[in-house]
Amino acid sequence: GTRRLTLTYRFEIGRSALDAQSQSNVGILAGQLESGFYDGRKLIFVGFSDGEGDAASNLRLALERAETVRKAVSDAAATASPGEVFERLSKDFERTLIRRALAATGGRRIDAAHLLGIGRNTISRKIQELGMDEERS
Repeated sequence: GTRRLTLTYRFEIGRSALDAQSQSNVGILAGQLESGFYDGRKLIFVGFSDGEGDAASNLRLALERAETVRKAVSDAAATASPGEVFERLSKDFERTLIRRALAATGGRRIDAAHLLGIGRNTISRKIQELGMDEERS
C-alpha cells in the first residue's frame, strides 16, 4: 500500500530554499535511498504553498518546493545509481506537475500547458509518454 513519509521540509514564506533542519532531513531520505529501503517503490514529491496570493502563484511555489526537495535528495544520494534515481524521480515529478496543473485548470490542457510554461503539443506528448492518457476525466 501507499505510505506517507513523515520527514518535514520547511521553507521561508514565499521561498523555495530549504532551511537547515530540512537539509538534515534530505540527508536522512538520501541515506534511505542509498540503503535500498525504497527499492521497487515509487516516490512522489509533493510541495505545498503558503496559501498567500493567487492560485497560479501558489501552484508555482508548491511545484518549485517539490522540485527543490527532489533535486536535493537526488543530489545527496551519491552512491545510489544516479541515472536510475534521476529517471524515476523525474518521471514521477513530471506526472505530479502535470496532474496538479490539470487540476488547477479544470482539465484544460492548453491552460495547464500555459501554467507550466510549455506548449500544448508538449503537454499532450508528455501525457502520452508518461502513460497518463487513461487519467483523463
